[in-house]
Amino acid sequence: MPKAVTAKSGDPAGEKKREDGAKASRHPEPLNLEQFKDTPVKGAAPILRLRSRDKIAPVLASPDFAAGVKKLALDAAAEPKAAVALSKFAVRPEFSSAVAEPVKTAGRLGPLACIVEPSTLDAGSVSPA
Repeated sequence: MPKAVTAKSGDPAGEKKREDGAKASRHPEPLNLEQFKDTPVKGAAPILRLRSRDKIAPVLASPDFAAGVKKLALDAAAEPKAAVALSKFAVRPEFSSAVAEPVKTAGRLGPLACIVEPSTLDAGSVSPA
């Protein structure tokens, strides 16, 4: 029967170490709103890790954040990872109001807009199923 591997004394459980012996960061991705604007799926994780209102406020005020959320909302219908990231923003009270309008707009622009937004149906053109 194989022996169980035990942790060396002095090595706290769960800490990663780099090859040179320095402790590795638990969150290697820094907050980068430019990356979020360009590739919102990849840039969402560092933003979602923010917990302090003082750190979240400048993110919400940034035009890069607004552009990234808009792109995320448009991509969500075709890309599952974008939908997951968007839903994570939507369930966080700090971000939900910033996400609501881009989602509503993306719903109007999408191929199933008449299902998402029934008020956009023209009374004479399409009959609801």
